[in-house]
Amino acid sequence: MLRDGSVCHLRPIRPEDKDAVQAFHMRQSAESVYLRFFAPIKQLSARDLDRFTVVDNVSRVGLVATVRDEIIGIGRFDLIDADKAEVAFNISDHYQGKGIGSVLLEHLAAIGLELGVKEFVADVLPQNRKMMNVFTDAGYEVSHHFEDGVIAVSFEIAPTVRSEVVRLSREHRAESMSIRTLLAPRSVVVVGASRRPDSAGHRILADILDYGFTGSVYVVHPEADELLGLTPYRRIVDIGEPVDLAVIAVPAEQALACVEDCAAAGVRSLVVLSAGFAEAGRPGGACSWSCATPLTAAGCACSARTATAWSTPTRRCGSTPPPSPTCHRPATWACSCRAVCSPSRCSGLPSDAASASRRRRPPATGSTSPATTSCSTGSTTTPPSRSACTSSRSATRASSPASPVSSAWPSRSSW
Repeated sequence: MLRDGSVCHLRPIRPEDKDAVQAFHMRQSAESVYLRFFAPIKQLSARDLDRFTVVDNVSRVGLVATVRDEIIGIGRFDLIDADKAEVAFNISDHYQGKGIGSVLLEHLAAIGLELGVKEFVADVLPQNRKMMNVFTDAGYEVSHHFEDGVIAVSFEIAPTVRSEVVRLSREHRAESMSIRTLLAPRSVVVVGASRRPDSAGHRILADILDYGFTGSVYVVHPEADELLGLTPYRRIVDIGEPVDLAVIAVPAEQALACVEDCAAAGVRSLVVLSAGFAEAGRPGGACSWSCATPLTAAGCACSARTATAWSTPTRRCGSTPPPSPTCHRPATWACSCRAVCSPSRCSGLPSDAASASRRRRPPATGSTSPATTSCSTGSTTTPPSRSACTSSRSATRASSPASPVSSAWPSRSSW
């Protein structure tokens, strides 16, 4: 998980990556190429491509960071001695500043420790301050000196107290950012809003418009020319504007095509209202993972399984939402993670933690208080790590509004 909450995928570099590595090199600016190779290399030679992509993962290790199967970063180390290796990085110009170098360094250090490496060394040009910051901000005891026109950097890769603090802080910030568009979107698209007023999609769209959401609202419908005063788009990719949150309200068999459109359009967060996924047994579980594949490839946060009753009452538009949403319907759950999840994957907090959560948020008049638990699921790179997940259950109310999460809803005395 990256600094802005988006997700990239790490994997070992492979010989078949030669074309992708060459394409990555050709996209880089002349300055980035010079900072990496200390020379203006317009195109990598066949010999260079072999050296970069053919590794034994012992004396030479290489990792690539990818988004939608496109290489956006490369990290590698080559053994110099039995316990010393030279490390190097190359990050896409369009993804610099998102922490990819730090993530690659963290994983290369873990691999190096398993192989018996104790120290990393690197040569960095003096003007390459970003790369120097990657080393100095990682929490290791970095030593460096100027030699032959470059900065010679060296540090032991054994974890330190500071490096662990840095890693945990980075993960916490990234996880917080990853759910921002889910809990406080600036734009919402509803896919599958029917012309029938009693349908889930129609009610969601009506609530968004009626309860004062101040962001941009779009609707996708394959046939309708107008829905609640809005002109529908035929597909999400036709909107042409960045969309933070998509609400999917179509049958499960149509959800995969909608999810793929969301991934192609760069939608950051997704709420799936469709039934027939993991709660329906093994066939539904397989459908869940079919939907998860394009989402995880695109780095999209997703909520699944009838999460139709989220609301975040706020004092004013644009204020920070509460720590977790309040759920107004029975047997619903919501999850902010890196795949389509099911309740069976979540393990709740102890009962005393749930009681504390209930005490912090008093129930509304005439209803029982919802039991709210928190858990960790999700996946980032290889291997999976933490991602914040929230599961909520409440008793049935006589009447309750159903509205998606946003920091832009005005306060209501009944909430």
